[in-house]
Amino acid sequence: MDLEQALNYTSADGVPLEWFYTSYTYPRTFYAPGSRPELERFLDAPPAVAGEGNDGLSALVRRVYETVRHYSLLGFHGPKNRGFSEEELLRSGEGWCNEQARVLCVLAQICGWPARLVFAGMRNRKGHVLVEIFHQGQWVLVDQTAAYIFQTGDGRWANVLTMKTEAAAGISARYHAALQAEREKAKSLKDWEIIVPYGMVDDPLELFFSVGYGNYFVH
Repeated sequence: MDLEQALNYTSADGVPLEWFYTSYTYPRTFYAPGSRPELERFLDAPPAVAGEGNDGLSALVRRVYETVRHYSLLGFHGPKNRGFSEEELLRSGEGWCNEQARVLCVLAQICGWPARLVFAGMRNRKGHVLVEIFHQGQWVLVDQTAAYIFQTGDGRWANVLTMKTEAAAGISARYHAALQAEREKAKSLKDWEIIVPYGMVDDPLELFFSVGYGNYFVH
C-alpha cells in the first residue's frame, strides 16, 4: 500500500506549484459515515477531536502523534512496507512517517477536512512524507512525525506553496526549533539523526528540494 503510493504520486518537477493549490485535489471529502467505525470510535474517544477551529486540527495532529509513535523517537528501526490498514496502524502504536501520514490523512477526512499526502525529498534523496489538510479555506502543511503544523514567522499557518513564494526564513526557524525539541525526546540520538537527516541541517526546508503530492481519498 505505502510502496504503491510512493511510486505513484504526482511530482511537482516541471509543473507550476500553484496548480496543486488550485486544481489537483478537490477540496471536499467523500467519506460515508459508518464505513470505518473503528476510526470513528477513535475520534470520539475522550478527549474527542471535534470543532472547526484551530484547536480541533491541533488536537487531531497531537492524537495521531501520540498514538502512532515514530521510530525516530522509539530508538529503533521498525519493519517497513507492512501494508497495514489505518486501523491496524493505530492498534500497533508505532510506524514510519508514511504510515503516520496515511492515518492522519484518513482521520482528517472523517472529520470533514480534505487531506492529501506530501512527498518531500532532499538533494541527497533522503525523504519524508507529510500531510496537507484543507482547513478554514487553505491548505495547511503538517509534519505528523513532530506533531508540527507549519507556520510563518508571524504565526500564520503555511503550506509548501507559502514557503516557496514568501520569505521562508521564519518558516524554517520555527520548523528547526520543533525538530530540535523532538531530538531531545529521542531514546537514541544516533538513530534520530539517521532517520531525520533534515533535522541535522541549518535549514530544514532543504527537505522540500523536490515535492510530490498524492490524493488518498477515504470513502
